[in-house]
Order: sequence, then C-alpha cells, then structure tokens
Amino acid sequence: MVSVDPTGNFVLVNDLGLDATIVYSFDSAVGRLTEANRTAAPAGSGPRHLAWHPNGRIVYSINELSNTINTYSWNPSGLLLASQLNVPTLPAGFKGNSGAGEILVDAAGKFVYASNRGNDNIAIYSIDPGNAHLSIIGWVHTQGRTPRHFNFDPTGNFIHVANQDSANIVTFKVDKATGMLTPAGLYASTPAPACIQFA
Repeated sequence: MVSVDPTGNFVLVNDLGLDATIVYSFDSAVGRLTEANRTAAPAGSGPRHLAWHPNGRIVYSINELSNTINTYSWNPSGLLLASQLNVPTLPAGFKGNSGAGEILVDAAGKFVYASNRGNDNIAIYSIDPGNAHLSIIGWVHTQGRTPRHFNFDPTGNFIHVANQDSANIVTFKVDKATGMLTPAGLYASTPAPACIQFA
C-alpha cells in the first residue's frame, strides 16, 4: 500500500516482502520521491495496509502474514515510532489459514476495523484515547468468503464489505457509540469484488 501523510510532504509504503514501512519525502514540484527512513516490522509479519487516525499523529499498520496490527506514532519530520506491536486480528484458538486484509479507523478516532480473509470476519477494536493503543471488542462474520476490502459509506453509518470469493458485497450498520456492526440486510452480487471506493 502507498499512503500520503496528512501534510502531503511524505509518502508511506508498506512493503510486505521487506517487512518494513518505508517513508519517502515527496517533492511536489517535480514529483520526486526520496527515501527518508524505514521502520522495520516484526520479521515475517508482512505489512499490508495502513490507516491514519484522524488526528494525523497515529498510523495503524495491518500485517497480512502474522494477522496482527502495529500502532505507530507519526513524527512530522517523517519518522514512524512503534508504540504497540502484534495485536492479533484473529480470535484465540483459530486453527485455519487466514490473511489479514484491510484496516480502517472511524472518523471520530474511537474504533479500528480490520478484515480477516479465511476466518472471514471483521475485527473491531476500541482506541485508547490516551496512547491510541488497541483493545479488541469483538468479531463480526462478513456473511461471505474472503473479505478483501471494506469501506465506510460517506456518512460513516454503514460499512460495505467486499467478499471476493463469495462474489458479494454485504452492508453492515455501524453503532457509533459501541463500534459494533450489525447486518443491514443489504446484499449485492458482483464477480470477485476487491475494492470499494466512493466517488
């Protein structure tokens, strides 16, 4: 994944093969990227996607291979500092094959959502308002197979989940007070959905 920081001065790249997040300074005048630094993730974790806290000072990184989430603080000079590593995305005791997918933060900065492809659920976490660390609230099955991607609708009241291997998009109602998701009874069939974006 490639993500621009809130200032537009840096670009962050999660490199699954290198087990690292690479930070590039961005020269917008000429469109040039120059590596500024890199932050190593735990070996074999496989960093996949990034999500910014709305305060612009915290970055959550989901690891596809280890099914974990890392919390980083973001320094405006372009430095990522680890503050919480290897928070699991899967329920304890899960024995099958699964790979973490997408990660999102709600607009209020209270909850983080992460998808598990294999266990086929969305993990829901509360965010500690003091240190931004995550605590699991629970898991909600996506009513499909392989939730490759999901996204909030523009109101933040609903999450739409793209279940790639069951060829459906399922909508969930978001409880903004508790963070929990409940099926909204809305389904759409589409071949192998992989990404949901709103125009």
